[in-house]
Amino acid sequence: MDSWKVVIVTVVAAIVAVPMAIILTSPPSDTQAASQPTDDKLLVLASFYPIEQFAMQVGGDMVEVKSILPPGAEPHHWDPTIQDVQNMAHADAVVVNGVGYEAWLVDGFMSADFDGIIIDTSEGVPLLDLAEGTGDHRDPNDDDHHDEHTLSHDPHIWLNPANAQIQVQNIADRLSALDPDNAEQYRANADAYKRELSQLDDDIETALQGCQREILTFHQAFAYLADRYDLTQYVVLKSTTPHGEVSTRSLEQAIEIANANDITTIFGEETIDPRAVDVVASEIEGGKVMQLSPLENVQDDGTYTEIMYKNLEALKAALCQ
Repeated sequence: MDSWKVVIVTVVAAIVAVPMAIILTSPPSDTQAASQPTDDKLLVLASFYPIEQFAMQVGGDMVEVKSILPPGAEPHHWDPTIQDVQNMAHADAVVVNGVGYEAWLVDGFMSADFDGIIIDTSEGVPLLDLAEGTGDHRDPNDDDHHDEHTLSHDPHIWLNPANAQIQVQNIADRLSALDPDNAEQYRANADAYKRELSQLDDDIETALQGCQREILTFHQAFAYLADRYDLTQYVVLKSTTPHGEVSTRSLEQAIEIANANDITTIFGEETIDPRAVDVVASEIEGGKVMQLSPLENVQDDGTYTEIMYKNLEALKAALCQ
């Protein structure tokens, strides 16, 4: 057996014994800290980090936004507590990404006592099929495909700033209907934030002009980003969640694809086990690992746009040499 294949088999055996995502022990979610907003503000619960950011920007001083997920929680398969369910009953609105991303919300979080509104930010967003945006590395017959059983579209819509603008407008429209006295301010806040997102969009497009178009990422999170900026995304783990098992075949394919397309950088993520990306990088010429955040499990104080600009810097370093 080739020496690099021996390395892959060894690494796969080690990785399978440990979950691919590092699920951190987390403190209680913000929703447990207080069930009622101060003053006369609306209480708005947001499903996870990007949605929380969008809701805060639109709501401004008129709303109190709390994240449903606690810091460090993995948003694909989080299980709400009884306290979370009880606290949701006090919310005026719950804001979600949609596209089936918050399956835990549908399956276990909705309370019969909840009489607020659900804001689905994905309404009107052009969706990508799961078969799109992953290059030749995606094999529809591969056993690694876990998500097609439950999802027909890729849910990572927020990683395209143009989609994010639609999501922000959806929040503004629904909050304006819920709280018409402050509708003008919600729409003004949304317009200002959409200008910021539009500038981000322009900056990414300009910065990547004339650069390499192929990227190799850990899991299938960046199809919307790739589609927006004419990139081809190849993946190691052919799944829309980062916690599946990486097969020997997937690692072999990733190495072959990287070498065939002169890809020297593999993008890891904040909370994954690094062994899979490390072994791929070690088997490609000049291989190195950089971080590209899907903003699913953010634990620092960066804003959405700040983290997206960090992603842009990583893409430039990898593609624009």
